[in-house]
Amino acid sequence: MRSMRDVAPLLVALTLAACGDGELPLEPVTGDDLLLLTQSEDLVWFPLVQYRGSVVVDEAGCMRLDLEAPDNATIVWPSGTTVWMRGETRILRNEFGREMLDIGERGRFSGGYAAALEELTDLTSEEREDVRDRCPGPYWLVTDGTVRRDPG
Repeated sequence: MRSMRDVAPLLVALTLAACGDGELPLEPVTGDDLLLLTQSEDLVWFPLVQYRGSVVVDEAGCMRLDLEAPDNATIVWPSGTTVWMRGETRILRNEFGREMLDIGERGRFSGGYAAALEELTDLTSEEREDVRDRCPGPYWLVTDGTVRRDPG
């Protein structure tokens, strides 16, 4: 008959195996080293263009299209978008918690350019001014439901 001391390592191994495929847990991003801009819930508009490329973060923490200036617009994500961490990877999730894209990863999504933030986000006028200073336009509004990983 085996003692509990003999069985304990087996129980730990079985428990770890049942917890998933070894992926690191998701954790919400905190702090202000990354600025997440989202559209107001009542914003209704239609996509104009499809972007294919990477999302990059500049030195000010602004998420931008990976294009040369002046086309490297600051990205305004659909309402409900959040950023989570898995290890060192920052992951964009939609309002339902579905992973859309890793920041820095190649993706594709529909949207269009906007020159200003007025009425596009739920920011106060003071917050809007801070964003304009930190992440100047133009801005790229991402169409809800269009974000996909793009293997190349």
